[in-house]
Amino acid sequence: MRKINYQPIIGLLFFASCSTNPSEIEVSSLETLCDHVEALGEIYDEMEEIMGVTRMDERAFEVYNKLWAESEEFMALDQKEDEIKYSMSHNTFRFSERLFKDCPKGEKYYPWLNK
Repeated sequence: MRKINYQPIIGLLFFASCSTNPSEIEVSSLETLCDHVEALGEIYDEMEEIMGVTRMDERAFEVYNKLWAESEEFMALDQKEDEIKYSMSHNTFRFSERLFKDCPKGEKYYPWLNK
């Protein structure tokens, strides 16, 4: 009989299970400001991928409104963004523009907070 090696299959299953949907981020697990920035970045990146334009693009507002009305996935991302922002501003750590921008990719994502 031939022996089957299950290691490649187990490895593939492990890596497949590691990919998460940003709309399923556990906000309560975010402990630091930089954790929040990283989570927002995941949300923003996924939203841009769905939109097909950057959030800073002049067409983004129009695309955003259309997708928000038509896509449950996009709406879930938008709601998770609001949860993260609320947690970020009502947590025990100090929030400021400078501290936000000091986080990895904070400089990139800061302008998107009010979009």
